[in-house]
Amino acid sequence: MAFRNGYGEHQVLPDLAEFCRANEPAPHENELFVQGRAAGRRDVWLHIAEILGLTANELAAAYRGRAFPVQQEEPNG
Repeated sequence: MAFRNGYGEHQVLPDLAEFCRANEPAPHENELFVQGRAAGRRDVWLHIAEILGLTANELAAAYRGRAFPVQQEEPNG
């Protein structure tokens, strides 16, 4: 729920997407530390996206700081 509200969509997800370099290719540096750090950041972003069930368009919108439709939770029971 932290990500599926106005603040999460407009502030938190875009910030995480930028920090995790969600739409950038992996670095081509020879340093394993740099590659590992980039892979770890990307894994975090992909995990959040998977949990939220975001589509590719929603991921791109989050990266650009734009809102995307909030999915309604289904009632239990």
